[in-house]
Amino acid sequence: MQILTGQFVNHFPNKIITIHYSFLPAFVGANPYRKASDKAVKIIGAAAHCVTHEPDGDVKDRS
Repeated sequence: MQILTGQFVNHFPNKIITIHYSFLPAFVGANPYRKASDKAVKIIGAAAHCVTHEPDGDVKDRS
């Protein structure tokens, strides 16, 4: 993950989206894919957020 500056985010309002896995809260911390594999998880989800000044932004969709 990379933290973007407020100046950068303000330059592209509502135009930056981040998409990431939805392992939380089941697999917290480093190596969530390995942890899920070790538990034989077959299906994972994803979350899409508009990037804002807040770490999790505005959730747009989850699957």
